[in-house]
Amino acid sequence: MSAVWIVATVLAWAVVALLVAVVVTLLRQVGELRADVARLLGSGPLGPAEEPAPLDAALYDRVEPFSAGVLHDGDVRHAPAVAGSIAIGGEDDRPALLVFHAPGCASCEGIEESLQEVVAERASDDDPVPADGVRVLSVLALGEPYAIAHLQEQRLHGVPTIAFDDLPEQLQPESTPSLVGVARGSVVALGRPTDPDHLREAARACEDGVFAGAPDSVRIADWGETIPFWELDGDGPDGQPPADPPSLDVRITAGAEPGASALASPRAAPGGGASTIEEH
Repeated sequence: MSAVWIVATVLAWAVVALLVAVVVTLLRQVGELRADVARLLGSGPLGPAEEPAPLDAALYDRVEPFSAGVLHDGDVRHAPAVAGSIAIGGEDDRPALLVFHAPGCASCEGIEESLQEVVAERASDDDPVPADGVRVLSVLALGEPYAIAHLQEQRLHGVPTIAFDDLPEQLQPESTPSLVGVARGSVVALGRPTDPDHLREAARACEDGVFAGAPDSVRIADWGETIPFWELDGDGPDGQPPADPPSLDVRITAGAEPGASALASPRAAPGGGASTIEEH
C-alpha cells in the first residue's frame, strides 16, 4: 500500500466529512431563513399575525385521538411520560397544552422562557414530569428536519417538544405564537400567548375546565378564549386561597353573551342559554 494511496484516501474522507458538515449547516440556515421569510410575508405556518391565529378548530370541537412523536424530551430522559410519542385527544388521555412557536418569529420572543418557567413551577425534584395534570408541550412550527436541527442548538429544559407534522390539520395554526388546549377529547383553549400568565391560565382550563355547559359558554381572555373553569383559589398571599373566598353571584340569563369581565357558567340555562358567573 503506497503512501500516495493512503494520503488520497485520508483526503477523500476529509472531503466527505466537510461536505456533510456543510449540508447540516445549510439545512439549519434554510430552516431559519424559511422562518424569516414567512414572518416577513405574514403568511404560512410560521408568520406572526395581528389577529388570533386562524384554526379549523373551535372550543368544544371534538379531537380524534392521535399520537405525536417526541423530537426532544426536555432532558428528562428517565420519564416514561415523554418516551417515543405522546397520546393526545382521547377521553382518558392527560390534558395537553400545545404551544406553537418558531425561530425567527418576532412575536414569539419570550415564549420559550415562559414555557420553561411554567413547567418548572409544576415540577419538583422528585417528580420532574408530573404523572397527572396537563402536559405543557412545545411545538416548533417547522418541518421535522428543521425542528430537529434547531433543537440541536436550543433545547427547552423540562419541556418536551413534539412534531408539528404529527398533529391533525384541525390543530395546526397558521401563525405563531399560538396555543391549543385539549382535554377529554375536546378543544378547551385557543389563543395567542405572550407571557407566562397566559400559559398558566390556559393550563388551568385544561385541568379544571367544566364541560357541563352549552357550547356558547366561553371564558374570554385578552390572549384568547377557554371553556369555563372555576377560579376560587390563588388570590391570597403566596398563591394560597384567601381567608374569605370570593362570593359568586350566579345569574341565569337565557342567551347571555359572554364578556371579558364575566365567566360563562358551565350550567346551561333554561332554553339552552348560557348562565353568567361574576366574581365579587
